[in-house]
Amino acid sequence: MKTNIKNKGFTLIETLVAVSILMISIAGPLTIAQRSLKASIYAKDQVTASFLAQDMIEQIKRDKGTNGFDTWATTASTAYCSTGNCTLYIQGDGTYSNVTSATATKFTRVVDIDEIKAGVEYRVIVYVTWKSGSVSNQYKLESYIYNVTL
Repeated sequence: MKTNIKNKGFTLIETLVAVSILMISIAGPLTIAQRSLKASIYAKDQVTASFLAQDMIEQIKRDKGTNGFDTWATTASTAYCSTGNCTLYIQGDGTYSNVTSATATKFTRVVDIDEIKAGVEYRVIVYVTWKSGSVSNQYKLESYIYNVTL
């Protein structure tokens, strides 16, 4: 009498192949999601840095208008953070400033003011830097200030 024994389960090789295919199909989208998350965090930091740089340019323009160009020109190089550690701190109302009594952020802001033509034209460059993990990033904004009377 002859008996047929039929295998009703998976072999070890079939199981390993199925698990390998499953791992490859899951690892791809997870890698893409991780890179997308890193890119969105970098984009958020870059937008914040651009706003911080533009805010400093606007403050400089406001000070020039309030104090008069000649007064502003003589104090401009020392009035803003131009050297050293210029860490920005977030205030209770959500604004950023150099006031150290608040919570420190990862952003630093340095202002470089160069006289192009005495009493007439200045170049203002604002550098905002920050670290994302071990990578240093920098945003640079350049503007020109003119002594224009209407």
